[in-house]
Amino acid sequence: HLRNMTSITEMGAVIMPPVPAFYYRPNTIQDVVDHTIGKALDIFEIEHNLFQRWSGPRSE
Repeated sequence: HLRNMTSITEMGAVIMPPVPAFYYRPNTIQDVVDHTIGKALDIFEIEHNLFQRWSGPRSE
């Protein structure tokens, strides 16, 4: 499995496992799904508004 992943990335593929990002504090399963789909769209440079992008630390 890892050899296959190495082989395809050496040919230019991008491997994007659907790993939830909890640093942005999702409230629902749909938030997690939207973030994963949004990250995939980012790879293809397709604009979307599925999640708010990080713009630096929040001042509280």
